[in-house]
Amino acid sequence: MHISSRLKEFGLSDYEAKTYTALLALKMAKVSDIAKNCSVPRNKIYAVAESLHKKGLVEIIPEKVVRFRAVPFEEVMKILIKEQETRLRSMEESAKKISSMLSSLSVEKKREDSTGEFLVYKSRKMIRKKLRDIISRAGSKLFLAVSKEDLSHIMPIAKKASKRADVRILCSVTEESMALVKKCKSFCRIHHIEKMLPERIAIVDDSEAFVFQMNLPVALYSKDTQFVALMKSLENMIWEQSVEAEEKIREIETGVLPEEIKIVRGTDDINDITRRSSMKARKEIMRVISDDGLQNLFKHGGLEVEKEMSSKGVKVRYLLSIRKENAVLAGEMMKFAEVRHLGIIPLRVKIVDDIYCSLRQLENTQNPAQIVSTSPVFISAMRSYFEKKWANAIPAEKHIARLLMAGRVKKESVFHGVPISEFISPGKVRAGSSD
Repeated sequence: MHISSRLKEFGLSDYEAKTYTALLALKMAKVSDIAKNCSVPRNKIYAVAESLHKKGLVEIIPEKVVRFRAVPFEEVMKILIKEQETRLRSMEESAKKISSMLSSLSVEKKREDSTGEFLVYKSRKMIRKKLRDIISRAGSKLFLAVSKEDLSHIMPIAKKASKRADVRILCSVTEESMALVKKCKSFCRIHHIEKMLPERIAIVDDSEAFVFQMNLPVALYSKDTQFVALMKSLENMIWEQSVEAEEKIREIETGVLPEEIKIVRGTDDINDITRRSSMKARKEIMRVISDDGLQNLFKHGGLEVEKEMSSKGVKVRYLLSIRKENAVLAGEMMKFAEVRHLGIIPLRVKIVDDIYCSLRQLENTQNPAQIVSTSPVFISAMRSYFEKKWANAIPAEKHIARLLMAGRVKKESVFHGVPISEFISPGKVRAGSSD
């Protein structure tokens, strides 16, 4: 079995396992190199690598072109095993609580599946068999909170059960699981939840409950009324936190997020949501950038992402205050985007198509916060603001030419070690903007 398949057993997604495996072989690599060595789409690798970084499995090298480095395999195994041990301890705690419940129950009936009895299963084969058995018994109600892998195994029998029972399924809808979820929509109500519990749940006719983890593997089954009532409460809680699968499918297929306005705090979270929003662009990206924002865009790979989106036909426009200190970056951006000079930058603004907008004041760099919205009204207002500023701004090539003629930009000037002469030379300024 391939190492990426084994890594999935420790909780990594398919893309995460493939990306990490490729990085192990490459040692350190940029996105384009990773894409050549694994079957993960190039436009997904930034997000996948960020996810691996948050889990402690990948390091980020903030160079001109961002590179990623795999944490040594031995250290990764320690991290993943520790996570599994934590989950196992959680299950053991649950088992202790259930044992205390059992002590107060009558032990008159000893036969399997009797009310009040608990059964434990510790093999994947037995867990899957028991799951199929209880689904086949559903007479009026069936609730399942399962993974994509579980769903692929039980879909045929759940479809049969739907002919006599109301079937509700809860799972995480992703690009990988979307096709399967669409098939399930034809016979049941199916919802998406962003973060699934490590335990999977099956409740049949409000009278029997089955809780399991395939990756350990371990499972607990009972008809005990108190246990079933506890699982029903959990079912109601997570179902209320979920959204219809159709809504998540629409977001994945169109890039249009559910309408919301929220505040994102902290540099890492702001950079993450900013990069992700750029990767969803289909038509245009518009930015009003401050000095700090420009450096951040360059250092943390945002510039590389938006350059890649431009190569896919996305129109990119930047408004910034161009001076001798940042002319090198302005020249780099002019290679793939329209750039204009604005004397004063009052706010940082970013707009992606008609689906995303962010707004950030320039103060409070110690504890940064950013307003993020997918509200059409908010996006429309910020778009009008941007277009007015754009109409009054000076094309970047004209402003840089003036700086060069005035001798205010030195050819040997550098920004993050990059010579300005690589991007701009007197008398021949790369055109990238329009009047």
